[in-house]
Amino acid sequence: MNDYQAKFVAPEQAVKAVQSGDWVDYGFGAGFPELLDKALAARMGEVKDVKVRGGLVIRPRIEVVRPRAGEFQLLQLARRRL
Repeated sequence: MNDYQAKFVAPEQAVKAVQSGDWVDYGFGAGFPELLDKALAARMGEVKDVKVRGGLVIRPRIEVVRPRAGEFQLLQLARRRL
C-alpha cells in the first residue's frame, strides 16, 4: 500500500510534467479532473500549443479563462451547453 500512496502528487506538481506541444487527456464523462484542470490553467503563459482532449467535459478552466491564441486548445468528443 505504501508504494501505491507514494505515487500520489499534488495537482500543481503533476502539471509540471506538461510541456509545450503536449496532449492532455481528461477522459470521458464523470471523471473530470477539476483540480488538475485548475492547476493546468494556472500555467498559462508558461506553455504553448497544449491540446486538452475530453468527452462531455463541462466548463474546463482553460476554456473559461479564454487563453491567448496558441496556448491551449480544447478538443471534445461531445459537449454539453449550460
